Amino acid sequence: MQTETTNPGGLDASQNAKRKAGNPKWKKGVSGNPSGRPPGIVDRRAKLKNMLEGKAESVLSVVIEAALAGDVQSANIILARVVPTIRAQDERVEFELDTTDPMSGQVEQILTALSKGLLGPEAAKQIIDSIGVLDAIRQGEDLKARLEALEAQ
Repeated sequence: MQTETTNPGGLDASQNAKRKAGNPKWKKGVSGNPSGRPPGIVDRRAKLKNMLEGKAESVLSVVIEAALAGDVQSANIILARVVPTIRAQDERVEFELDTTDPMSGQVEQILTALSKGLLGPEAAKQIIDSIGVLDAIRQGEDLKARLEALEAQ
């Protein structure tokens, strides 16, 4: 008994050709939503932009005057656009770290320095993360050296 083969989607050849040619019930550029926005209608953002055209300096003057008069919201608007947000500064730290210790010993040293107040929590986390990255790099290098040694045999 012979079975008819079809594509994985279950369509026969003619149906598959129609699918590849595109769906004929949809016209290009038309969403198919009958209650959608009619062509030629301008969206709200474009309307607002058109309304502000040529008036931006006047609006800015009003906001500046309000800020100078003590309006905190106006001042916040201006400062948010002009002055960059202040970011936390990394602190410089100095403490003894015995790098000959295994990685776990180094992390213990960092936690000890943290508990004694020699390091802040962010600095401790960054150093521990860096030790983890260094360990991963060393493991990769070690694996590469082992593979090269095996291939050389």
